[in-house]
Amino acid sequence: MNRKETVDALRKKIDQVDGKIVELLNQRASLAQKIGQQKSLEKEQV
Repeated sequence: MNRKETVDALRKKIDQVDGKIVELLNQRASLAQKIGQQKSLEKEQV
């Protein structure tokens, strides 16, 4: 594997990790939103 192929492979792995990070952040945001909605229903301070 030459240098360019190695760099390309590493960049592809970074892209995969970035995709997982985005997915996890979206899940976290959704859960935080649900907490806010539940607290609002219960008239709790957020």
